[in-house]
Amino acid sequence: MKNKYQKKFTLSLAIGLFLCFFYIEKIEAKIELLDRVVAVVDSGVVMESQLNQRVQDIIGRLRSDGMELPPKEVLEEQVLERLIIEEIQLQIGDQAGVKISDAELNRALSMIASDNSMNLEQFKESLDANNDSYVKLRDQVRKELIIQRVQRGRVGANIEISEQ
Repeated sequence: MKNKYQKKFTLSLAIGLFLCFFYIEKIEAKIELLDRVVAVVDSGVVMESQLNQRVQDIIGRLRSDGMELPPKEVLEEQVLERLIIEEIQLQIGDQAGVKISDAELNRALSMIASDNSMNLEQFKESLDANNDSYVKLRDQVRKELIIQRVQRGRVGANIEISEQ
């Protein structure tokens, strides 16, 4: 009896292994690189996509202003340095518990819209018309406000005012 079950088990195992190897050969794994880390900043990272996006934004602004473009390597180095500094400041803000309320963020965005002679709704529509993301802009403005608070706090802590 034992022999009969061993034969069935061995046959089942052989068929299973054959099918596994057969299907493994048929399956082609496609590995696709989505993004990569270009800098590790303490507990955060700067991604290649962030660097590329910022470089493209700057190139677009320089071209629209008719300015001469610096060599791409120099521009990428400067932008990477700036992204690292921003990440450090955002981490400091996070550690200090700096939060930007939605009301404060909306006031800042309304001021930006006002500077462009629009109300907030017109500003959103303008962004949509230019294929820009309002959500990304909100996130960027929130980060800038946090960085401003961190910078004011750091500078304020280093200033001493005497009675004289």
